[in-house]
Amino acid sequence: MGEEALRPTLTDIVLHGVKGVLAVCDATESHSVGPMASWIDLTCGLKPGIPVQILVNKSDLSRKDAVLRDALGIGRRSEAPCYLTSAKTGDNVTAAFEDLALRIATRALADSETRLDPASLGMVIDASVKPRSLLEFIVSTGLTPASALFRAESLVRRGYLSVASMDIGPDGRPVLSFKATGKTFPRGEEKAVQRVSEG
Repeated sequence: MGEEALRPTLTDIVLHGVKGVLAVCDATESHSVGPMASWIDLTCGLKPGIPVQILVNKSDLSRKDAVLRDALGIGRRSEAPCYLTSAKTGDNVTAAFEDLALRIATRALADSETRLDPASLGMVIDASVKPRSLLEFIVSTGLTPASALFRAESLVRRGYLSVASMDIGPDGRPVLSFKATGKTFPRGEEKAVQRVSEG
């Protein structure tokens, strides 16, 4: 679907009802990044806020540094976490799909939530002091990695946090840190915020 000539014909078909996107480029081919980037831009323009994840595939082969650098740049611009994957070995393929499914569910649930639970409040307060990584949120809250990611994604979606930095870890998975946006808490949560701040 990276063919430029097919884009006008396929756009409505491909993007109709889409809930999330796995955008893939080839780690060994620099020319694969441009078409991927234009599909991400098109998708984000037509479906703002849709979860996008970038898969730099064929990571089992000798990859080009320029591909990784460009993919990360696109990921940072689009808030699209990047994974190094290999269809041949299966590295990070399941993790990428599971994380995208979690982000899709988070997007659906975040719109219906009105109150922040104590763990989410604590995450916002922690991130208001300095940017915090997902690992720091896991340690400070005692949540499982999936629960911490769910809350962080929900807080980003609801405007309380934003992505401060994005990279790829040694395991080929995204490494994100989050910062507070300064959005004020809903009325009636002042006491909960004070309890979390003191605790």
